[in-house]
Amino acid sequence: MEYMSPTERDSHINCTNVDAFKKVGIVINICYGGFGISEWARQQFKERARADGYIPQPERTDEKLIDLIEAHGSRVNGLCSSLIIEYIPNDYYINKCYRIDEYDGSETLVLLHNKYKLKKITEIIQNEKLSESVRIEQTKQLLDLFEEIVD
Repeated sequence: MEYMSPTERDSHINCTNVDAFKKVGIVINICYGGFGISEWARQQFKERARADGYIPQPERTDEKLIDLIEAHGSRVNGLCSSLIIEYIPNDYYINKCYRIDEYDGSETLVLLHNKYKLKKITEIIQNEKLSESVRIEQTKQLLDLFEEIVD
């Protein structure tokens, strides 16, 4: 690998970055009927109630919701729901490179690998702190990494 200036080294995208291995939990429903939490679970969020008393449904990545499912399992399930936690790489979550597919209420978490690859390559190409040769090398490394994952 060629010499990199300190600026290039500092902005070098490191595929072994510890943050890249962090995971984000996302709650999905794996039962026909739809996503929902039980009244008991909803009451665990009463400190978030609006002035009119309505308790909004927590986000699917809400740490408290994830903790409740881990600790109490099916007690959190709403009517006709079976909630589970699936974990995805933090970088996919931050870059919105996932979607939740739904069929008759049953959900599947899908990682959008091509969207993620495109975002990462775009980041490398647009990084003006890197020389052209470093951009090319990093793009090759990223593509090689995805090839290894697919194989």
